[in-house]
Amino acid sequence: MIIPSGLSVLSSINLILFPCFTSINISNAYPSSQVLISSMPELGSLNRREIAALVGVAPFCHDSGKRSGTKRIKGGRANVRATLYLATFAAIRCNKTFKKFYQRLIAKGKKYKVAIVATMKKMITVLNIMIKNGTTWNEQNILTQNR
Repeated sequence: MIIPSGLSVLSSINLILFPCFTSINISNAYPSSQVLISSMPELGSLNRREIAALVGVAPFCHDSGKRSGTKRIKGGRANVRATLYLATFAAIRCNKTFKKFYQRLIAKGKKYKVAIVATMKKMITVLNIMIKNGTTWNEQNILTQNR
């Protein structure tokens, strides 16, 4: 994508990120892209584990000695996580890939919140790949890149 001269960095990033959101069919694309642009300049430059930890959707173990605790999410940027949470609800309703992913987790017996957070992690990973590669939503490409 060629960015016209004279645009600010924020405007040029918005030209890249906003089409990614709209191509995924997220109803609140503009506010979501604005929050991610302003709060996560690292988007597109980190790997999937680092971006998940930065947002706060990466599971961390709570083990001590012989006790094996449950995994929990912690840390990260709260405003990004809240925006991604709402965008995930829209994606589950409107996007068939995220809807299938979410329904598959529920069918496997995962709890509601666990399935939502896993879908949030998938969404931020997909957005990271799309921005890194400079592509828009293409279901076949996304499915092959995330395996």
